[in-house]
Amino acid sequence: MLAPAADGPVETVEVAEPSGSILPLENGIVARRTLLRQIDSAERILKKEVPDTVVVLGGDCLVDLAPFAYLNER
Repeated sequence: MLAPAADGPVETVEVAEPSGSILPLENGIVARRTLLRQIDSAERILKKEVPDTVVVLGGDCLVDLAPFAYLNER
């Protein structure tokens, strides 16, 4: 509904369900370890697929970090 059907690979970076508890502050970043796991997952997908273009839907303010870094390096 939000985007046309993909004609290439579709991958999903899993995001943990909220537990309802207060997220830890780690080195000045809330839930830092969780965010780093999501970034690492996105990087692994990008290295595996090696796409020329990337479409990103959903996520938080860091959702575009790995794809933009990947495309910048290409």
